Parts: sequence; structure tokens; C-alpha cells
Amino acid sequence: MTIDLPMQATMGPGLPPSFLSATSSMFGRIHRQLAVCLILVLLLHQGQQSNSVLAQQDESEMLDSTIWRKNAWTSFPTLDETVEMARLSGVVYDFVKQKKNACESYKDDLGTTCEWYYHDVTLGTQVMIVTNAKLKYIAVVYAGTDDIRTTLEDVDVHKKKFGDKAQTVHLPQTDGKPLVHGGFDNAVFDHGIWMNVYQHVKKLQRRHPFSRLWTTGHSLGAANAVLTSVALSLEGYSVTSINFGCPRIGNDAWTEFFRQYVPSSKIAGRLGIWRVVLGTDIVPRLPDFFTHAGHTIQLWSDSHHHKKDDDQHPIVVQAFYNHYGDATLGYAGVPKGWSKRSHVWNPLSLAAHHICKYNEFLQSIQADHDIDWVSSFVTVENDQVDDDEWVNPPDDVYPQAYFR
Repeated sequence: MTIDLPMQATMGPGLPPSFLSATSSMFGRIHRQLAVCLILVLLLHQGQQSNSVLAQQDESEMLDSTIWRKNAWTSFPTLDETVEMARLSGVVYDFVKQKKNACESYKDDLGTTCEWYYHDVTLGTQVMIVTNAKLKYIAVVYAGTDDIRTTLEDVDVHKKKFGDKAQTVHLPQTDGKPLVHGGFDNAVFDHGIWMNVYQHVKKLQRRHPFSRLWTTGHSLGAANAVLTSVALSLEGYSVTSINFGCPRIGNDAWTEFFRQYVPSSKIAGRLGIWRVVLGTDIVPRLPDFFTHAGHTIQLWSDSHHHKKDDDQHPIVVQAFYNHYGDATLGYAGVPKGWSKRSHVWNPLSLAAHHICKYNEFLQSIQADHDIDWVSSFVTVENDQVDDDEWVNPPDDVYPQAYFR
């Protein structure tokens, strides 16, 4: 049996109707306020979820833009990219010639904007950082030096550990003791140059999160570009170095580091080194007792244009894996005698070293649709390129290892 009690009895004895009415109104307001708070909490939670999704999307997009190639170590640069880096390697010399000490609002018709320029008179280092909104890149560009012969023939040059003196940037611990040319390393890491470059790159990557990161340079500037790209990759950046006429940089352990450690490490996903060599340019064959690291893109001279591939196209450009090849992967190294120095400082070899010659040659390839740009490495089976650039002496027959 159900007993219906009067409202007064349920609320307690002796409570006046006015109190009951006020109490009911108060509880109504509380309920409404609680409902509003609950709605706000739900909306806030939904907003946080949406922001989280957007943040994940932004992070994913940032990741895709930073690691813009699955494996930078073996992702070939395009011809257009190589031509653009050669152009920049020439542009930086204009700053040198005009004795500029700052960007001075440099901007060209191709969308290139100079963000920072620095010239260390003591070390001779000249570096420029540019952005290009049209082509979506950030590039660190180094100039070479007029005193290249003295630098490369200095037999007393010391080898040192890669990185700055404090070793805030250094190679991972591996077998062997990788060492690099002391002069090249100092030109990048001494006098606060590296920290300046790093801070500017960091700032520009935040401003241009979807831009690719390059380093480039010519001659000794090419060596600086290689060392900078390695340092940036160790700091977690995805970076590719396309450089021109680069001299040898390190010892055998330096080369082994890039042959054994890099391809199987995380660095391979974010570091690419491509050294472009024109014909008999003598600088990449120097200095003695040093070795290369990274891949070689060889631009053969006119004497090689008669050679054809299976499609009857002239063989003008070839790529050699890590310069010396890797038999376990089936890749060939540069041809025998590539490093031969019987014509050291020959006028033709010196002429081939000028950045303007690199630019002219690359632009001629760009204009000739019958010439194929590289998209694969020369394999051991196809390592049949005649490396003889001269009528005399005859073809080189020396073992490749002799000229490492």
C-alpha cells in the first residue's frame, strides 16, 4: 500500500510554505548552474580532444616535412635541385667579391632571400643562409677560398675529432677513430660559427616548417657543407648536402663510419651527402692521405660523350656509392685511376674546378633531354667506364685501393 505524504511532512515538520518555495527555487538555480558547468566541461573536453587531434596532425605534417624522404642516404637529388645548389654556391662568391658583411636585403627574382651572412676573416669562413618560398627550402651555403692550393698541399695539416672543442657535437661511439681535416673542422666549429648556423637554422625551421634543409658549397666550402650536414643530422635535422669540387675530408675510419654505421642507423633517414665532381677537377683528388665520405656524382668530360648506354644515350653522369663502392651491396666504386695525380694542377684540371664551369655543365645537361640524370648507382657489373681523360698516358691500370 502506498501512502502519500503532504509536502510539509516530507520536508520536515513546521516549515512554512515561503521557505519551501525559496528552497525549491534555490535548488532549481543550483541544478541549472550545475548543468551549465557540466556543458562547459564537456565542451572543454571536446575542445581538448580536437586540439590533441590537430596537434597530432600538425606533428605528423611536421614529421613528413622534416623527414621528407624515407631514406635520405640513398635518395638521389634531382637535376633541378642540383642546379639550384650550384647556383647558390656561385651566389655566395658575389658576397665575397663585393665585400659584403651582411645580407643587405638580398633577394633575387627566383625567390631566394638571404637570411644571414657571416665572414670570419681569421678562419676565412664565409657562410650564407638563404630561404626560398617558391621552392620551399632553407640552404646553408659556404664559399671556398682563393688559397686552395696552399691549403690542400699542406702536408703538416693535423687530423682531429669531428665537432667543436667542447664536443657538444660529436660522432656516436663506433669502432675505429674517425678523424677529419683540422682546418676544415675549425672553419665550421671554431669562433662560434657552428652555434650561429645552428641557431639560425632552428629559427628558420620554425618559421618555415615545410621547407627542405640543404647544405651546399664549392671547393673548401663544399667540405664545410659536408661537416655542417653531419652536425645538423646529429642534432635531429633531416638534411641533404649537394656540394661541388669537394676535397677529401677524413681518415679511413671516417670513411668506414659512413660505410658501416650510417646506412643502418637513424642518421641514414635524415642525412644525404652528394659530392658532384666535374671531369678531371683536381681538388676532389686532394689532399693526400685523406679519404672521401658520401656519394660521388661524376660529371664526365666531353671525351666520355661518345660512350652509350643500352638506350644509346651518352653516359655523361654516373653515381658511385660512398665513392669507393660496396661489394656487399653490389655497388662499384669510382673507376681505377680516378685519383691519379700525374696531371696535378694541370690547367685543364684547374679550369674544371671553377664553380662557373660546374654551373655551365649542369645547365647544359638540363637543356639536353638526351642526357639522363642519375637515379641509381653504378653496379659492379657495369663498372666499365674508361677513366682515361688523356691521349698520354695510356689507360690507367693501377688498383683502386692504391689511390684511396
